[in-house]
Amino acid sequence: MTDFRRDTLGRTTKILLDSGKAASVDEATALLHDFTLQVDVQVGGPLDLTAQAALLTAVNTGVRAFKGGVHVRVKQESPLQLPWARGLSISDAVGAFGGATVPQLKSGLPTLIIGATTPESTFDDALYLTWAGWVGAAVSNYGERLSGDGIVLSGVAAAALGVAELFQRELGSPIAGRRSVGLSLWDPGSDWRTTGSHGEDLTFLPASLWLLGLGHLGQAYAWSLGCLPYPVAHQPHIWLVDTDIFVDANLDTGLLTDGDSCGHLKTRVVDRRLSDLGFVTSIVERLYDETLVADPKEPGIALAGFDKPEPRRVVEESFQYIVDAGLGHGPFDYLDILVHTFPGNEPAAIAFPDSEPSVARALPAAYEHAVGDAIGRGDNEADARCGVVDVHGASVGAAFVGSLAGALVVADVLRMLHGGPELSVVNVDLADPENVNSVSVRVARTIVNFGFIDTE
Repeated sequence: MTDFRRDTLGRTTKILLDSGKAASVDEATALLHDFTLQVDVQVGGPLDLTAQAALLTAVNTGVRAFKGGVHVRVKQESPLQLPWARGLSISDAVGAFGGATVPQLKSGLPTLIIGATTPESTFDDALYLTWAGWVGAAVSNYGERLSGDGIVLSGVAAAALGVAELFQRELGSPIAGRRSVGLSLWDPGSDWRTTGSHGEDLTFLPASLWLLGLGHLGQAYAWSLGCLPYPVAHQPHIWLVDTDIFVDANLDTGLLTDGDSCGHLKTRVVDRRLSDLGFVTSIVERLYDETLVADPKEPGIALAGFDKPEPRRVVEESFQYIVDAGLGHGPFDYLDILVHTFPGNEPAAIAFPDSEPSVARALPAAYEHAVGDAIGRGDNEADARCGVVDVHGASVGAAFVGSLAGALVVADVLRMLHGGPELSVVNVDLADPENVNSVSVRVARTIVNFGFIDTE
């Protein structure tokens, strides 16, 4: 029987247990290992940065949910320039992020297509990844593809949407993977099919900022930051704040996590990954609370990725500008993304009320099965049930949700640098990604120069 502990149970595997789609960890694991994602790279030449970001995001998120593997067919090999894979061939980069290149793809498997050159496809229900400006999309019809170049984060968004659609389809959704979905990172509440949602050319990048928390969300922020086209001679300075150690359970959701990360502090692993890109980093290994305040010589902007409301309630006391994302944590709301910015229309203390006491609920069948297994191994029922309840209390999650949240959060900072829409709240549900709710800022904000790096 598979180990059933909070530190070892993958958060995506847990979706199947908590939703009742699997009656045991072994059954959930077996089901996910039946999921295989295909990516068809049809570009007949070098991939631009946006296509590179889409490909590697699809692979990096896909391998964490489609346990049967991510298989990539490449029409033409070329070296990559995306910072995460600079100098690697496409095949080497795919392998580095856990995928595999193959000479042929199979009909009947969920497939993403990058750089389609013909409307004919041998793949049923394939999705085309497409982008223009700040818009990323995954469309079901060749004729719906967008025209024009996209900023690199639109590739991240397109891939996240595509992987999310195909994963939901594998779990039995009757509509996901057979529809066209998209999102404007410039104006998330707008119709992504219109040119007004495409935004401005990407000219400025943040020079420095804080990452508060380096779990699912913090690593997703780092992934998007690492995709940006920083000049080699001008790299950003990132402050990394966390105290946790990577465990096996983080492998499903952590975009910078691999098997070698487990047992190591999150700050040290993320520091190594960002330093490999040339970023300058500062490590802060302490719990975040209101006593951690940015020095005037340190950046006043922070990207927060907490999993509890308490630190969120005091974050305004430490920084001049904060972008915070939260994700749904249950088997049916894990596809929810909620982004707040502060100063916003309401203070953080109101936006994030105190946690309500949890209400005891009947355990899903898989957890009762685990209790029975533990008793069968000699544990008394009280201890067995206590341990299983602890596992049940852990959040579920999927890396493709975090990767879209990361693109949205980093895009908020980019919008600010380019004079784009100022939003207080953005809410995206990947179960229904066409209905994005966004609320414009209605309060006066102090204009602060956070520092930028020119993309040229």
